[in-house]
Amino acid sequence: MNYVYTIAQKSTTLTIMKNFLAMVLRQYDRDVKIVRLDGETSLGLAFNAWAAEKGLIIERSASYTPAQNGAAERSGKELIQKARAMEISSNIPSDLWPETYKTAGYLQNRTPSKTLEWKSPSQALQKALKQEQQSHLDHLRIFGCRAYALKHKIPRTQKTQPRAHVGYLVGYDSTNIFRVWIPKTKRVISNLDVTFNETLFYDPMELRGAFCEEIEDTI
Repeated sequence: MNYVYTIAQKSTTLTIMKNFLAMVLRQYDRDVKIVRLDGETSLGLAFNAWAAEKGLIIERSASYTPAQNGAAERSGKELIQKARAMEISSNIPSDLWPETYKTAGYLQNRTPSKTLEWKSPSQALQKALKQEQQSHLDHLRIFGCRAYALKHKIPRTQKTQPRAHVGYLVGYDSTNIFRVWIPKTKRVISNLDVTFNETLFYDPMELRGAFCEEIEDTI
């Protein structure tokens, strides 16, 4: 399974690690016992002290030998390749890379693998935990396609205003909550009520047009 976290500062890495271990314990009723790392040094002494307190075994690969951490390295490579392909094919701006990488991980967890006997990582995890195996894929849409997210709580005095945000699909919060990037407002929103047009994709000139409108309004 791939759990993708994006951070603004490396100093928050330890907090994310703690949150991840807490999530694993709560959701899967499993205690993490071994943490495998590459030569990452941003965790610092605080991480070593916390790991010792929790009784965690830290296994680090030798310098310049990524093969010792082969599974993670291969998974990371696949993640980068997926994210790159998604960004190029959709024309989504590169500064939205956190959304692209998270969605790449989301899709990778639902992609069948020969190593897992053509089960997806999600299905393999469910089988290992002896849970009912489910594979919800009908909610998936083409990354970067046009998305119309319903506007809620529109004032009665604005009856002629558009009833939906015009944006583009950049991710999933769950199987029925979508993450939609709105170029005009430069924001990513989560919305349950979304209609898709999978034949239309973002045109970089669209954001330029919105920028020109903003300048005209200011003038």
